[in-house]
Amino acid sequence: MQEQTQLIRPLKVCQQLAISSTTLWRLVKAKKLNAPIKISSRAVAFKSTDIENYINSISEINNNANK
Repeated sequence: MQEQTQLIRPLKVCQQLAISSTTLWRLVKAKKLNAPIKISSRAVAFKSTDIENYINSISEINNNANK
């Protein structure tokens, strides 16, 4: 059976990453964060796995910089 991906709305992503909404969309534009998926005509959401991968990549960069 296929596991469903949890979706996170942009405001919650901003809170989780402690960034502004402008910064969130800059990360998407710079392709540092995968684009959200459209869940209705006026709403988007990010895959939780994409957010987790982004957090892990930032952690790796910070760990390598501190060595």
